[in-house]
Amino acid sequence: MKYTIKPMCMGHFNADSSILLLRTKIGEPNKNTVNIFLIQGEGENILVDTGSLPNEINPPERPQYLTMEGYHPLPELLAEQGLKCSDITKIILTHLHYDHCWNLELFPGIPIYVQCKELENAVNPIHWDLRVYSLLPGGEIPDWAKHQSRIVRIDGDFDLLPGIKLLFTPGHTKGSQSVLVDTKEGKYLLTGDFLPRRESYEKQIPNAIINDLNAWSASYKKVHGIVDGSDKILPSHEWMVHERKIYG
Repeated sequence: MKYTIKPMCMGHFNADSSILLLRTKIGEPNKNTVNIFLIQGEGENILVDTGSLPNEINPPERPQYLTMEGYHPLPELLAEQGLKCSDITKIILTHLHYDHCWNLELFPGIPIYVQCKELENAVNPIHWDLRVYSLLPGGEIPDWAKHQSRIVRIDGDFDLLPGIKLLFTPGHTKGSQSVLVDTKEGKYLLTGDFLPRRESYEKQIPNAIINDLNAWSASYKKVHGIVDGSDKILPSHEWMVHERKIYG
């Protein structure tokens, strides 16, 4: 089966490049987009990640989260694709950091695919990761935790549909996963934050927000060469993916 992939930009964080590229370009500012991907074909409208929280519930004085600039609500992004929230058929979460898994209440009853190891770690992360998993004292219940009844737990690589495969790619988090998609242009790999930029793939640079460097290195070896060049890598914080409106 052949699918198309449409990137959608919810907004961006202004941050040092070294946050996403370990020990690289220290002090160089970078526009880190918050990317959501729509996979379409064979009657499916599949979201890969659901973005971050709205700024109105994330005031500047609150320490938990970074504030996005140029924020666009997810229903608005879908409307630009001619879709309503009710048209979505499946949701894949690459991991459970807050900027990838908010807004799930917009899609009642829709199955959500998450790796088992990600769920296990998200409820008991190391202290350094409490913020990214929405678990700082005084915070709310993590958004994903309100929707556990419809989470489909995946243990390792998984064939979701003919032409769409979930690949277990830990390192950034214990349960990070990527999505391999067949299109008319060949295979594309949606990498979440495992490879947050195309440069991560080109130069083998880990994300600086890292859980396990050895696991990351093994994941990199696993996926390197699985696609035909870095232009077939579609990361979660790469602004260049928006140079095209559709892939495949």
